[in-house]
Amino acid sequence: MTYNNRLKLLGFDRLELRRLRADLVSCYKIINGFLDIPFDSFFRLADYRSTRGHSLKLFLPDSLINARAYSFPVRVVTLWNRLPAAAVIAQNLKQF
Repeated sequence: MTYNNRLKLLGFDRLELRRLRADLVSCYKIINGFLDIPFDSFFRLADYRSTRGHSLKLFLPDSLINARAYSFPVRVVTLWNRLPAAAVIAQNLKQF
């Protein structure tokens, strides 16, 4: 039995998916003030106002070194910007 089959049998997702979900939940908590972490210390709202997607798009910072390229803010911004508007404007974590 392979590793992925064991995970499916137990009802777990792959580690990569669990990490992505945890990153997005942490981002949601920071943006909505559920964590005692200032929004400005990690993120900045994007300056452009696109007609597509949601109104809380985040700015993707440039990363010139690999240490920054794999950091939390850089990892999560692309995923966050791809979320549908209904998920981003959710009133609580359970709805998110």
